[in-house]
Amino acid sequence: MLIGVDSSAAGAEQAGDTTYLRELLAGLARIDRANQYRLYDARNHPFYSSLPKWFVHRQLPHPYSFRQLATLPLMMARDHVELVHTQYVLPTWIKTPAVVTIHDLHFEHFPAHYPTRDRWFLKVFVRRSARHADRIITGSQYARRDIHTWYDVPLGKIVVIPHGVSPRFRPEPDLQRLQAVRQKYGIAKPFVLFLGRLIDPRKNVRLLINAFLELDSALAQSYQLVIAGNNEGERNHRLMLQAQQQGGGRIIFPGFIDSDDLTALLSAAAALVYPSIFEGFGLPVLEAMACGTPVIASRATALPEVTGDAALLFDPNNENELVEAMRRLLSSSQLRAQLRELGLRRAAGYSWEACARQTLDVYTAAYQRRPVVANEDLAAPAATPLG
Repeated sequence: MLIGVDSSAAGAEQAGDTTYLRELLAGLARIDRANQYRLYDARNHPFYSSLPKWFVHRQLPHPYSFRQLATLPLMMARDHVELVHTQYVLPTWIKTPAVVTIHDLHFEHFPAHYPTRDRWFLKVFVRRSARHADRIITGSQYARRDIHTWYDVPLGKIVVIPHGVSPRFRPEPDLQRLQAVRQKYGIAKPFVLFLGRLIDPRKNVRLLINAFLELDSALAQSYQLVIAGNNEGERNHRLMLQAQQQGGGRIIFPGFIDSDDLTALLSAAAALVYPSIFEGFGLPVLEAMACGTPVIASRATALPEVTGDAALLFDPNNENELVEAMRRLLSSSQLRAQLRELGLRRAAGYSWEACARQTLDVYTAAYQRRPVVANEDLAAPAATPLG
């Protein structure tokens, strides 16, 4: 079978979508010797050189919307692709079996977070793709139910395949390495960590800053808050300036973290706090647990599915709950040790190889155009929040 994959996210730097596609393709390269692949992207990223010869990269020089609607279907037809896999939007006018990965429907729940043109493109073409696809892949039962509700597609057509966690995310034992990473990013004290895009309203960074500033004075003076991620743009600069004025040197914004430093930074953190109001999965939470980092996460959307009983959960609309969760965790070495062990066990149940194998099964089912069946057995374990 010749499988055509829209790999545009793999050549970009788009956080979760990029990680998902790179890890999935790498996993398929390790396990799949029966099929060939054509990967379509406007970029020639070094990632492609790591894939075997049966993963052929095709360059597409057009903007995303035009590519999906015109260039991509023409190139796939020319290559005689037998199965198509994309994220969110299928190429138009394809007649071959098709699989689409829809991570979440954030743009449906919070349309004001998107520019008008992007919002309407997604609303029209993601709905169309969900209805035309032979199978839909998503990462959580929450997202599965949401897709079913919004787009009225059969539940059996939506296959839950949890994301994995790379083996590189593991506790860093080298104390000198941990200290070097702290120094590199200007961290002088024990710290609470956030990873994500500051400008994204769903990440709820303002609530985290406010809650950290409300900690009692002893804790507040003992810890720093490190908010790492894209901090470019005027809106981000206003938020950073306000936070630094309120918190002084207790709140720092190091910007992007080099990928080689991420494991050590997570391992060095006293906790990862993830206050997002909307997630289809929540990969940073899983990566933190794999590093042995205690997690405090929002009790919203898919996050409880990922954390299970391995995190403290709070209402993302309730600042007092977050303050109390941080107070409990930072005041108790016993609770931190408990969450560390629970998180390591939880993360061990997720792998990109399992994600790739289940995706390959979906490819086969879509190619053979089998009737849809229920897929509850592919769901992540249900959550049991800590009290």
